[in-house]
Formats: sequence, C-alpha cells, structure tokens
Amino acid sequence: MRRVGIVGAGITGLIAAAELKKAGIEVFLLDKSKSVGGRMATRRVEDGRADHGAQFFTVRSNEFQQDVNKWIGDKEVKKWFGDHHPRYQSINGMNALAKYLAKNLCVYVNRKVQAIDFQNGRYQLYTEENEIFEATDIIFTPPSPQVMEILNNSKLQADKSILKTLKFSPCLVAIVKLYEEVLYGDHGQLTNPSSAIQRIVNDQQKGISKTPSLVYI
Repeated sequence: MRRVGIVGAGITGLIAAAELKKAGIEVFLLDKSKSVGGRMATRRVEDGRADHGAQFFTVRSNEFQQDVNKWIGDKEVKKWFGDHHPRYQSINGMNALAKYLAKNLCVYVNRKVQAIDFQNGRYQLYTEENEIFEATDIIFTPPSPQVMEILNNSKLQADKSILKTLKFSPCLVAIVKLYEEVLYGDHGQLTNPSSAIQRIVNDQQKGISKTPSLVYI
C-alpha cells in the first residue's frame, strides 16, 4: 500500500496532501515549525494581525480556481485587488488559510527531518526528535537549501544538480505598529517604493487588523 510522506506543510505540501488523500492514498506531512503554513505566516499585533510572509496568491489554472471558489464560499478567502489575475487574501491572515487546509490531514509539526534512508522498499525519514517515519514515496516542498541539507545528510544517491542552480536571497521583514490609523498606497499596499524595499502593506487597510500597523518586506 502506498504511503506518501511530505516534508513541509506550507500551501504546496497541504494542497498536495489533500489531492493525494482525495485519490485514496495514505499521506502524512512533517514540518519543522510549531504550526503549518510555511511562508503563509501571520503574527499577532495587539488587537490585530500582520502577514509577514506571503501577502496574497494568484490563480493561473481552472483547477486551482475551483479550489479558490470553494474557499471563497467557505468565507476563508476574498479578492484583495487586481482585475487581471486578481490577488486573493485570507480573510483572517494568510496563516488562517493554511490551518483551514490542514483540517482532516495527518500533520506532524515540530518535526525537523534530518536525513532519509531507503530499506526494504520503503523510505525512512529521521527527525531531530529521534523519530522515524516510513513512506513508500517522499515529496519535498521546502526551499532548495533545506532540501540540500537533508540530502547531504543522507546515504541516498540523488541528483542534486538542479537544486544547486537555485539561488535564494535573504529577506528581512519589519512589522511597525502605528499610533494612529493612516491610509497607505493603493488597496493598502505599495510595491517597490525603493530599491531596498519590495512591498509595504497596511494590515488595517487590508482588513486583517484592528491595530494600525505596516509590514515592510
């Protein structure tokens, strides 16, 4: 019987797990963080919230649009701005959508995968917490440097050439609480205000925060 292990419980891992489960395949997810979501990250700011990872997502396929339409019907997602390829946001912060997607899935958090092995037709995933999870197939969804670290610690023969070509640049995020309500940019966001800042988002204008705050990315 197939049993798929997915490393990383961000939106990619969660949707992959849901599709596999829909197909009748046993699946579980492992994530090193204390919660699901990955870059769909939301932080509390007094009476409000601040998305300090992904700010929105877009739809580029009919299949994904069907999923998004369901999320809209469940009042988990709404259109934020844009007509061509609208930007969609989670109503209660992006991490709330991840938690919604994780319902009814087998997810293990606070599990950092260190290495993998293959014996007797099954993969063994070894975690820092000295646990071993077995699977017939593995899907990796973390950024390539994290996948490279796992593979370098493993005895498996794996082609890492494509992973080595992927480059990641560091990104700093600042969450700034304001003393009073302000309007900022179009729809509460300003894109590329300087060479060092990619985006500024007003979480109160975005509709996820009662506390005035800005996120600088």
